[in-house]
Amino acid sequence: MSEERVFITEDNMATFLCPQCGVSRTVDVSNYLDYEGAIKVKCTCKKCSNRYAVTLERRKYYRKETNLPGVFIIEPSLPGVAYYGKNSEKGLIVVLDISLTGVRVKFSVRREFKVGEKVSVEFNLDDKNRTLIRKEAVVRRIIGESVGLEFTSRNPDDKYDKSIGFYMFS
Repeated sequence: MSEERVFITEDNMATFLCPQCGVSRTVDVSNYLDYEGAIKVKCTCKKCSNRYAVTLERRKYYRKETNLPGVFIIEPSLPGVAYYGKNSEKGLIVVLDISLTGVRVKFSVRREFKVGEKVSVEFNLDDKNRTLIRKEAVVRRIIGESVGLEFTSRNPDDKYDKSIGFYMFS
């Protein structure tokens, strides 16, 4: 049984598409939203009786799996002092997935990260131009060895945000 991801709309609806016959059905899934963790449901198509598994996705934005090498920089936080350079902590990352609002990365160094900590990331997309992305981010989730980072700003006129937008849908 293969598993598909279905996004939940703002009005708590989800559209299920039978992988066998292509018939779709939209259902109110608000009764599932209080569950912790992944929401996995088994569906049966009303037309062809095919059974298939679906994961309901609460995210607002699509997340694209990647395997992109990059670097991180963490500036020391001293009140009233701006440090750039020799006192910065730097290292390698692998971008595991990307969305319009952030990335999930694996750091090359073993380090205790804290939710709310600021990190700069730099990596190249694997598009035809190998587009460079530089973004400031904040730690939002620590999931085993990977860290979920949320970009601190989103601007439709920003060249990095535009590049990520094009990349997401290519």
